[in-house]
Amino acid sequence: MLLSIKHGSYPRPPGGGATLPPLWSSRHGPGSLPGQGLYNKAEVDRTGDGITDIADDACGDLPYVTMVKNFSGVTPNANGTYTVNYTILVNNVGGATGSYSLKDTPLFDNDVEINSGTYSGQASGSMNTTGSTTLATNASITAGATHTYNVSFIVSMDLTPGTPIGDNIYYACEVVGNGQGSLPGQGLYNKAEVDRTGDGITDITDDACGDLPYVTMVKNFVGVTTNANGTYTVNYSIVVNNVGGATGSYSLKDTPLFDNDVVINSGSYNGQASGSMNTTGFTTLATNASIGAGTTHTYNVSFNVSMDLTPGSPGGDNVYTPCGVVGNGPGSLPGQGLYNKAEVDKTGDGITDITDDACGDLPYVTMVKNFAGATQNADGTYTVNYSIVVNNAGGATGSYSLKDTPIFDNDVVINSGSYSGQASGSTNTAGSTTLATNTSIGAGTTHTYNVTFNVSMDLTPGSAGGDNVYTPCGVVGNEPGSCQDRACTTKQR
Repeated sequence: MLLSIKHGSYPRPPGGGATLPPLWSSRHGPGSLPGQGLYNKAEVDRTGDGITDIADDACGDLPYVTMVKNFSGVTPNANGTYTVNYTILVNNVGGATGSYSLKDTPLFDNDVEINSGTYSGQASGSMNTTGSTTLATNASITAGATHTYNVSFIVSMDLTPGTPIGDNIYYACEVVGNGQGSLPGQGLYNKAEVDRTGDGITDITDDACGDLPYVTMVKNFVGVTTNANGTYTVNYSIVVNNVGGATGSYSLKDTPLFDNDVVINSGSYNGQASGSMNTTGFTTLATNASIGAGTTHTYNVSFNVSMDLTPGSPGGDNVYTPCGVVGNGPGSLPGQGLYNKAEVDKTGDGITDITDDACGDLPYVTMVKNFAGATQNADGTYTVNYSIVVNNAGGATGSYSLKDTPIFDNDVVINSGSYSGQASGSTNTAGSTTLATNTSIGAGTTHTYNVTFNVSMDLTPGSAGGDNVYTPCGVVGNEPGSCQDRACTTKQR
Protein backbone atom coordinates (compact mmCIF):
# COMPACT_ATOMS: atom_id res chain seq x y z
CA MET A 1 0.00 0.00 0.00
CA LEU A 2 1.31 3.46 -0.94
CA LEU A 3 1.38 6.00 1.89
CA SER A 4 1.92 9.71 1.27
CA ILE A 5 2.13 12.36 3.93
CA LYS A 6 1.93 16.05 3.24
CA HIS A 7 1.00 19.32 4.91
CA GLY A 8 -1.65 21.76 3.88
CA SER A 9 -5.00 19.96 3.05
CA TYR A 10 -7.68 18.14 4.98
CA PRO A 11 -8.47 14.33 4.83
CA ARG A 12 -11.23 12.89 2.69
CA PRO A 13 -13.47 10.35 4.46
CA PRO A 14 -13.81 6.88 2.88
CA GLY A 15 -16.41 6.71 0.14
CA GLY A 16 -16.20 10.43 -0.52
CA GLY A 17 -18.77 11.32 2.11
CA ALA A 18 -18.92 14.84 3.40
CA THR A 19 -18.86 13.97 7.09
CA LEU A 20 -15.93 12.57 9.03
CA PRO A 21 -16.73 9.65 11.25
CA PRO A 22 -15.45 9.89 14.83
CA LEU A 23 -12.33 7.85 13.91
CA TRP A 24 -11.15 10.68 11.59
CA SER A 25 -11.59 13.59 13.96
CA SER A 26 -8.52 15.51 15.27
CA ARG A 27 -7.08 13.68 18.20
CA HIS A 28 -6.01 17.00 19.79
CA GLY A 29 -9.43 18.50 19.74
CA PRO A 30 -10.35 21.97 18.57
CA GLY A 31 -8.69 25.14 19.93
CA SER A 32 -5.61 26.13 17.99
CA LEU A 33 -5.79 27.70 14.56
CA PRO A 34 -3.34 28.51 11.82
CA GLY A 35 -1.55 31.77 12.69
CA GLN A 36 -1.53 31.05 16.40
CA GLY A 37 1.73 30.52 18.28
CA LEU A 38 3.68 27.62 16.82
CA TYR A 39 0.65 26.01 15.09
CA ASN A 40 1.77 23.11 12.89
CA LYS A 41 -0.27 20.60 10.79
CA ALA A 42 0.60 17.15 9.37
CA GLU A 43 -1.44 15.31 6.55
CA VAL A 44 -1.41 11.73 5.26
CA ASP A 45 -2.48 10.43 1.81
CA ARG A 46 -2.91 6.63 2.12
CA THR A 47 -4.26 5.91 -1.32
CA GLY A 48 -1.87 7.77 -3.54
CA ASP A 49 -4.55 9.84 -5.14
CA GLY A 50 -3.15 13.08 -3.80
CA ILE A 51 -6.00 13.54 -1.42
CA THR A 52 -5.36 13.81 2.31
CA ASP A 53 -6.77 10.91 4.23
CA ILE A 54 -5.44 11.81 7.70
CA ALA A 55 -4.61 15.23 9.17
CA ASP A 56 -3.33 16.13 12.61
CA ASP A 57 -2.02 19.41 14.08
CA ALA A 58 -0.12 20.58 17.12
CA CYS A 59 0.55 23.98 18.61
CA GLY A 60 3.19 25.27 21.01
CA ASP A 61 4.08 28.69 22.38
CA LEU A 62 7.16 30.85 22.91
CA PRO A 63 7.92 33.08 25.88
CA TYR A 64 8.85 36.72 25.19
CA VAL A 65 10.28 38.64 28.14
CA THR A 66 10.36 42.46 28.08
CA MET A 67 11.65 45.01 30.62
CA VAL A 68 11.04 48.70 31.25
CA LYS A 69 12.93 50.89 33.76
CA ASN A 70 11.05 53.95 35.11
CA PHE A 71 12.14 56.88 37.30
CA SER A 72 9.48 57.30 39.99
CA GLY A 73 10.67 60.43 41.79
CA VAL A 74 12.73 62.04 44.54
CA THR A 75 11.61 62.86 48.09
CA PRO A 76 13.66 65.12 50.39
CA ASN A 77 14.16 63.82 53.93
CA ALA A 78 14.36 65.77 57.19
CA ASN A 79 18.05 65.00 57.65
CA GLY A 80 19.01 66.52 54.29
CA THR A 81 19.18 63.24 52.39
CA TYR A 82 16.92 62.23 49.51
CA THR A 83 14.94 59.05 48.81
CA VAL A 84 15.18 58.16 45.12
CA ASN A 85 12.72 55.65 43.65
CA TYR A 86 12.61 53.62 40.43
CA THR A 87 10.38 50.81 39.15
CA ILE A 88 11.41 47.94 36.90
CA LEU A 89 8.64 46.10 35.05
CA VAL A 90 9.44 42.67 33.66
CA ASN A 91 6.65 41.28 31.47
CA ASN A 92 6.15 38.07 29.53
CA VAL A 93 4.08 38.97 26.49
CA GLY A 94 4.64 35.55 24.90
CA GLY A 95 2.52 32.43 25.29
CA ALA A 96 4.77 30.19 27.36
CA THR A 97 6.54 30.39 30.66
CA GLY A 98 9.96 32.02 30.35
CA SER A 99 12.82 32.93 32.63
CA TYR A 100 15.15 35.87 33.13
CA SER A 101 17.94 37.29 35.23
CA LEU A 102 17.83 40.95 36.22
CA LYS A 103 20.44 43.36 37.55
CA ASP A 104 20.35 47.05 38.40
CA THR A 105 23.28 49.49 38.35
CA PRO A 106 23.23 53.06 39.73
CA LEU A 107 25.65 55.28 37.78
CA PHE A 108 24.97 58.60 39.48
CA ASP A 109 26.83 61.91 39.26
CA ASN A 110 30.04 61.43 41.24
CA ASP A 111 28.94 63.93 43.89
CA VAL A 112 25.91 61.80 44.79
CA GLU A 113 26.69 59.47 47.68
CA ILE A 114 24.55 56.35 48.12
CA ASN A 115 23.97 55.82 51.81
CA SER A 116 21.75 52.74 51.48
CA GLY A 117 19.31 51.06 49.15
CA THR A 118 16.57 48.43 49.03
CA TYR A 119 14.32 46.70 46.52
CA SER A 120 10.89 45.16 46.99
CA GLY A 121 7.94 43.81 45.05
CA GLN A 122 8.61 40.64 43.08
CA ALA A 123 11.65 40.10 45.26
CA SER A 124 13.23 42.05 48.09
CA GLY A 125 16.66 42.75 49.47
CA SER A 126 19.40 45.33 49.87
CA MET A 127 20.92 47.28 47.02
CA ASN A 128 24.64 47.45 46.48
CA THR A 129 25.92 50.97 47.19
CA THR A 130 28.75 50.43 44.71
CA GLY A 131 28.30 48.51 41.47
CA SER A 132 25.43 46.28 40.36
CA THR A 133 22.78 44.45 42.34
CA THR A 134 21.29 41.17 41.10
CA LEU A 135 17.53 41.33 41.62
CA ALA A 136 16.66 38.00 39.99
CA THR A 137 18.52 34.92 38.73
CA ASN A 138 16.75 32.62 36.25
CA ALA A 139 13.39 33.71 37.65
CA SER A 140 10.41 31.97 36.09
CA ILE A 141 7.68 34.16 34.59
CA THR A 142 4.46 32.75 33.19
CA ALA A 143 2.80 33.88 29.99
CA GLY A 144 1.07 37.21 30.41
CA ALA A 145 2.59 37.83 33.85
CA THR A 146 4.26 41.03 35.05
CA HIS A 147 6.93 41.19 37.71
CA THR A 148 7.42 44.57 39.38
CA TYR A 149 10.56 45.60 41.28
CA ASN A 150 10.61 48.78 43.36
CA VAL A 151 14.14 50.08 43.72
CA SER A 152 14.95 52.76 46.29
CA PHE A 153 18.15 54.58 47.30
CA ILE A 154 18.89 56.96 50.17
CA VAL A 155 21.39 59.48 48.80
CA SER A 156 23.09 62.70 49.84
CA MET A 157 25.03 65.30 47.94
CA ASP A 158 27.52 67.97 48.98
CA LEU A 159 28.81 70.37 46.35
CA THR A 160 30.82 72.49 48.80
CA PRO A 161 34.22 73.22 47.21
CA GLY A 162 36.88 70.93 48.63
CA THR A 163 34.58 68.18 49.86
CA PRO A 164 36.14 64.75 49.32
CA ILE A 165 33.39 63.05 47.28
CA GLY A 166 33.17 63.97 43.60
CA ASP A 167 34.29 67.00 41.65
CA ASN A 168 31.77 69.32 43.38
CA ILE A 169 30.09 70.02 40.03
CA TYR A 170 26.63 68.59 39.43
CA TYR A 171 25.90 67.25 35.93
CA ALA A 172 22.18 67.10 35.31
CA CYS A 173 20.37 64.44 33.27
CA GLU A 174 20.41 65.06 29.55
CA VAL A 175 16.84 63.77 29.47
CA VAL A 176 14.89 63.66 32.74
CA GLY A 177 12.66 60.62 33.19
CA ASN A 178 12.54 57.44 31.14
CA GLY A 179 13.50 58.65 27.68
CA GLN A 180 16.79 57.88 26.04
CA GLY A 181 19.58 60.44 25.98
CA SER A 182 21.06 60.53 29.47
CA LEU A 183 24.48 59.10 30.18
CA PRO A 184 26.22 57.42 33.09
CA GLY A 185 27.59 60.03 35.48
CA GLN A 186 24.65 62.36 34.98
CA GLY A 187 22.21 63.08 37.80
CA LEU A 188 20.59 59.91 39.12
CA TYR A 189 21.24 57.83 36.02
CA ASN A 190 20.27 54.20 36.64
CA LYS A 191 20.43 51.20 34.33
CA ALA A 192 18.61 47.84 34.39
CA GLU A 193 19.72 44.80 32.38
CA VAL A 194 17.94 41.54 31.56
CA ASP A 195 19.45 38.23 30.43
CA ARG A 196 16.58 36.12 29.09
CA THR A 197 18.61 33.25 27.65
CA GLY A 198 20.65 32.29 30.70
CA ASP A 199 23.98 32.78 28.96
CA GLY A 200 25.14 35.67 31.12
CA ILE A 201 24.89 38.14 28.25
CA THR A 202 22.55 41.13 28.49
CA ASP A 203 19.65 40.93 26.05
CA ILE A 204 17.64 43.99 27.17
CA THR A 205 18.87 47.30 28.63
CA ASP A 206 16.75 50.21 29.76
CA ASP A 207 17.73 53.28 31.74
CA ALA A 208 16.10 56.14 33.61
CA CYS A 209 17.47 59.40 34.99
CA GLY A 210 16.30 61.89 37.59
CA ASP A 211 17.83 64.98 39.15
CA LEU A 212 18.40 66.39 42.63
CA PRO A 213 17.97 70.00 43.68
CA TYR A 214 20.85 71.61 45.58
CA VAL A 215 19.97 74.85 47.31
CA THR A 216 22.79 77.07 48.58
CA MET A 217 22.74 80.38 50.45
CA VAL A 218 25.31 83.12 51.02
CA LYS A 219 24.89 86.09 53.35
CA ASN A 220 26.97 89.18 52.44
CA PHE A 221 27.64 92.40 54.31
CA VAL A 222 27.26 95.21 51.76
CA GLY A 223 28.12 98.29 53.83
CA VAL A 224 27.14 101.12 56.15
CA THR A 225 26.03 104.62 55.16
CA THR A 226 25.99 107.53 57.60
CA ASN A 227 22.81 109.60 57.50
CA ALA A 228 22.43 113.33 58.14
CA ASN A 229 20.45 112.73 61.33
CA GLY A 230 23.25 110.68 62.91
CA THR A 231 21.68 107.29 62.19
CA TYR A 232 23.19 104.65 59.92
CA THR A 233 21.78 102.59 57.07
CA VAL A 234 23.16 99.03 57.18
CA ASN A 235 22.83 96.82 54.10
CA TYR A 236 23.18 93.07 53.53
CA SER A 237 22.40 90.77 50.62
CA ILE A 238 21.27 87.15 50.80
CA VAL A 239 21.78 85.06 47.67
CA VAL A 240 19.89 81.74 47.40
CA ASN A 241 20.92 79.55 44.47
CA ASN A 242 19.87 76.13 43.14
CA VAL A 243 22.94 74.56 41.54
CA GLY A 244 21.25 71.17 41.21
CA GLY A 245 19.30 69.80 38.28
CA ALA A 246 15.76 69.75 39.67
CA THR A 247 13.38 72.32 41.12
CA GLY A 248 13.83 72.70 44.87
CA SER A 249 12.22 74.71 47.65
CA TYR A 250 13.38 76.58 50.72
CA SER A 251 12.33 78.70 53.65
CA LEU A 252 14.53 81.65 54.64
CA LYS A 253 14.78 83.72 57.80
CA ASP A 254 17.11 86.53 58.85
CA THR A 255 18.13 87.48 62.41
CA PRO A 256 20.03 90.63 63.44
CA LEU A 257 22.12 89.96 66.54
CA PHE A 258 23.87 93.31 66.88
CA ASP A 259 25.98 94.73 69.72
CA ASN A 260 23.55 95.61 72.50
CA ASP A 261 24.21 99.33 72.10
CA VAL A 262 22.93 99.30 68.52
CA VAL A 263 19.26 100.25 68.31
CA ILE A 264 17.28 99.12 65.25
CA ASN A 265 14.92 101.91 64.30
CA SER A 266 13.42 100.20 61.25
CA GLY A 267 14.20 97.69 58.52
CA SER A 268 13.05 96.42 55.15
CA TYR A 269 13.87 93.81 52.51
CA ASN A 270 13.33 93.66 48.75
CA GLY A 271 14.40 91.76 45.66
CA GLN A 272 12.99 88.25 45.38
CA ALA A 273 10.39 89.30 47.94
CA SER A 274 9.76 92.48 49.91
CA GLY A 275 8.48 93.51 53.30
CA SER A 276 9.40 94.97 56.68
CA MET A 277 12.11 93.57 58.91
CA ASN A 278 11.40 92.73 62.52
CA THR A 279 13.31 95.07 64.85
CA THR A 280 13.49 92.32 67.49
CA GLY A 281 13.97 88.65 66.68
CA PHE A 282 14.00 87.12 63.23
CA THR A 283 12.10 87.91 60.05
CA THR A 284 10.81 85.21 57.69
CA LEU A 285 11.72 86.25 54.15
CA ALA A 286 10.42 83.13 52.35
CA THR A 287 8.32 80.06 53.20
CA ASN A 288 8.60 76.97 50.98
CA ALA A 289 9.57 79.16 48.04
CA SER A 290 10.09 77.21 44.80
CA ILE A 291 13.42 77.67 43.02
CA GLY A 292 14.16 76.17 39.61
CA ALA A 293 17.38 74.43 38.66
CA GLY A 294 20.10 76.99 37.92
CA THR A 295 18.04 79.84 39.40
CA THR A 296 19.23 82.56 41.81
CA HIS A 297 17.02 84.46 44.29
CA THR A 298 18.47 87.65 45.81
CA TYR A 299 17.19 89.40 48.94
CA ASN A 300 18.40 92.90 49.88
CA VAL A 301 18.13 93.48 53.64
CA SER A 302 18.43 96.97 55.13
CA PHE A 303 18.30 98.34 58.69
CA ASN A 304 18.26 101.91 59.98
CA VAL A 305 20.19 101.93 63.26
CA SER A 306 21.58 104.31 65.82
CA MET A 307 24.09 103.94 68.65
CA ASP A 308 24.78 105.86 71.85
CA LEU A 309 27.83 104.92 73.92
CA THR A 310 27.46 107.80 76.36
CA PRO A 311 28.07 106.45 79.88
CA GLY A 312 24.77 105.85 81.58
CA SER A 313 22.70 105.93 78.39
CA PRO A 314 20.00 103.23 78.23
CA GLY A 315 19.89 100.32 75.82
CA GLY A 316 23.24 98.58 76.27
CA ASP A 317 26.45 98.39 78.26
CA ASN A 318 27.89 101.48 76.50
CA VAL A 319 30.89 99.44 75.37
CA TYR A 320 31.04 98.66 71.66
CA THR A 321 32.25 95.13 70.81
CA PRO A 322 33.44 95.02 67.19
CA CYS A 323 33.14 92.08 64.79
CA GLY A 324 35.60 89.24 65.23
CA VAL A 325 35.95 89.26 61.44
CA VAL A 326 34.53 92.11 59.38
CA GLY A 327 32.67 91.02 56.26
CA ASN A 328 31.44 87.59 55.21
CA GLY A 329 34.01 85.23 56.67
CA PRO A 330 33.45 83.06 59.74
CA GLY A 331 34.79 84.28 63.07
CA SER A 332 32.24 86.81 64.30
CA LEU A 333 29.75 86.05 67.05
CA PRO A 334 26.27 87.22 68.03
CA GLY A 335 26.48 90.44 70.05
CA GLN A 336 29.42 91.75 68.04
CA GLY A 337 29.07 94.81 65.84
CA LEU A 338 26.36 94.38 63.22
CA TYR A 339 26.38 90.57 63.32
CA ASN A 340 23.56 89.19 61.19
CA LYS A 341 22.58 85.57 60.52
CA ALA A 342 20.55 84.00 57.71
CA GLU A 343 19.12 80.47 57.88
CA VAL A 344 17.66 78.17 55.22
CA ASP A 345 15.38 75.16 55.69
CA LYS A 346 15.59 73.06 52.50
CA THR A 347 13.36 70.18 53.57
CA GLY A 348 10.31 71.96 54.99
CA ASP A 349 10.65 70.38 58.43
CA GLY A 350 11.35 73.62 60.26
CA ILE A 351 14.95 72.64 60.97
CA THR A 352 17.79 74.83 59.66
CA ASP A 353 19.91 73.14 56.99
CA ILE A 354 22.17 76.07 55.99
CA THR A 355 23.43 78.97 58.11
CA ASP A 356 25.59 81.86 56.95
CA ASP A 357 26.45 85.06 58.76
CA ALA A 358 28.00 88.42 58.03
CA CYS A 359 29.26 91.18 60.29
CA GLY A 360 29.99 94.87 59.85
CA ASP A 361 30.98 97.62 62.24
CA LEU A 362 29.85 101.14 63.05
CA PRO A 363 32.13 104.07 63.73
CA TYR A 364 31.47 106.11 66.87
CA VAL A 365 33.30 109.41 66.89
CA THR A 366 33.51 111.27 70.19
CA MET A 367 35.14 114.60 71.09
CA VAL A 368 36.29 116.12 74.37
CA LYS A 369 37.48 119.71 74.80
CA ASN A 370 39.87 120.27 77.72
CA PHE A 371 41.17 123.50 79.29
CA ALA A 372 44.92 122.99 79.63
CA GLY A 373 45.76 126.24 81.45
CA ALA A 374 46.58 129.93 81.16
CA THR A 375 50.11 131.33 81.57
CA GLN A 376 50.84 135.01 82.14
CA ASN A 377 53.54 136.40 79.89
CA ALA A 378 56.11 139.09 80.69
CA ASP A 379 54.37 141.61 78.48
CA GLY A 380 51.14 141.29 80.44
CA THR A 381 49.40 139.06 77.92
CA TYR A 382 48.28 135.50 78.58
CA THR A 383 48.89 132.26 76.71
CA VAL A 384 45.72 130.18 76.93
CA ASN A 385 45.87 126.48 76.03
CA TYR A 386 43.17 123.92 75.20
CA SER A 387 43.26 120.38 73.91
CA ILE A 388 40.61 118.76 71.72
CA VAL A 389 40.58 114.96 71.73
CA VAL A 390 38.65 113.22 68.93
CA ASN A 391 38.23 109.47 69.41
CA ASN A 392 36.60 106.69 67.38
CA ALA A 393 35.21 104.25 69.95
CA GLY A 394 33.41 102.20 67.27
CA GLY A 395 34.62 99.30 65.19
CA ALA A 396 34.82 100.88 61.73
CA THR A 397 36.65 103.79 60.22
CA GLY A 398 34.70 107.03 60.56
CA SER A 399 35.17 110.61 59.52
CA TYR A 400 34.58 114.01 61.05
CA SER A 401 34.91 117.74 60.51
CA LEU A 402 36.05 119.88 63.45
CA LYS A 403 35.86 123.58 64.16
CA ASP A 404 36.84 125.62 67.19
CA THR A 405 35.22 128.89 68.26
CA PRO A 406 36.50 131.15 71.08
CA ILE A 407 33.60 133.04 72.67
CA PHE A 408 35.44 134.81 75.46
CA ASP A 409 34.25 137.57 77.80
CA ASN A 410 33.94 140.68 75.67
CA ASP A 411 36.82 142.35 77.48
CA VAL A 412 39.25 139.62 76.37
CA VAL A 413 41.13 140.50 73.20
CA ILE A 414 42.62 137.72 71.09
CA ASN A 415 45.96 138.86 69.77
CA SER A 416 46.84 135.67 67.91
CA GLY A 417 46.23 131.94 67.91
CA SER A 418 47.45 128.63 66.53
CA TYR A 419 46.74 124.92 66.64
CA SER A 420 48.99 121.87 66.36
CA GLY A 421 48.97 118.12 66.85
CA GLN A 422 46.77 116.10 64.47
CA ALA A 423 46.85 119.15 62.19
CA SER A 424 48.39 122.61 62.48
CA GLY A 425 47.66 126.16 61.42
CA SER A 426 46.55 129.57 62.57
CA THR A 427 43.30 130.13 64.40
CA ASN A 428 40.83 132.81 63.55
CA THR A 429 40.92 135.68 66.09
CA ALA A 430 37.28 136.43 65.34
CA GLY A 431 34.82 133.61 64.69
CA SER A 432 35.43 129.91 64.06
CA THR A 433 38.48 128.06 62.83
CA THR A 434 38.11 124.83 60.87
CA LEU A 435 40.63 122.34 62.22
CA ALA A 436 39.53 119.31 60.13
CA THR A 437 37.25 118.62 57.16
CA ASN A 438 35.97 115.08 56.49
CA THR A 439 39.04 113.65 58.17
CA SER A 440 39.20 109.85 58.33
CA ILE A 441 39.67 108.25 61.73
CA GLY A 442 40.23 104.53 62.17
CA ALA A 443 38.50 102.36 64.74
CA GLY A 444 40.07 102.81 68.16
CA THR A 445 42.09 105.83 66.99
CA THR A 446 42.56 109.16 68.82
CA HIS A 447 43.30 112.52 67.16
CA THR A 448 44.52 115.32 69.44
CA TYR A 449 44.49 119.03 68.60
CA ASN A 450 46.33 121.58 70.76
CA VAL A 451 44.75 125.02 70.50
CA THR A 452 46.59 128.13 71.80
CA PHE A 453 45.55 131.78 72.06
CA ASN A 454 47.54 134.87 73.04
CA VAL A 455 45.11 137.21 74.78
CA SER A 456 45.04 140.41 76.76
CA MET A 457 42.38 142.12 78.84
CA ASP A 458 41.79 145.70 79.99
CA LEU A 459 38.99 146.43 82.48
CA THR A 460 39.90 150.11 82.99
CA PRO A 461 36.69 152.09 83.08
CA GLY A 462 36.12 153.66 79.67
CA SER A 463 38.62 151.42 77.91
CA ALA A 464 37.53 150.20 74.52
CA GLY A 465 36.63 146.63 73.56
CA GLY A 466 34.17 145.52 76.19
CA ASP A 467 31.92 146.48 79.02
CA ASN A 468 34.87 146.61 81.43
CA VAL A 469 33.08 144.08 83.64
CA TYR A 470 34.62 140.63 83.69
CA THR A 471 32.14 137.76 83.82
CA PRO A 472 33.83 134.62 85.22
CA CYS A 473 33.10 131.02 84.22
CA GLY A 474 30.10 129.38 85.78
CA VAL A 475 32.30 126.31 86.34
CA VAL A 476 36.02 126.50 85.85
CA GLY A 477 37.55 123.71 83.73
CA ASN A 478 35.89 121.07 81.58
CA GLU A 479 32.66 120.46 83.38
CA PRO A 480 29.36 121.52 81.78
CA GLY A 481 27.89 124.82 82.85
CA SER A 482 30.72 127.09 81.90
CA CYS A 483 30.70 129.30 78.88
CA GLN A 484 28.07 127.41 76.90
CA ASP A 485 29.55 124.11 78.11
CA ARG A 486 32.94 124.86 76.57
CA ALA A 487 36.17 124.68 78.54
CA CYS A 488 36.59 127.90 80.42
CA THR A 489 38.97 129.67 82.76
CA THR A 490 38.90 132.87 84.80
CA LYS A 491 41.61 135.33 83.95
CA GLN A 492 43.36 137.07 86.84
CA ARG A 493 44.71 140.53 86.46
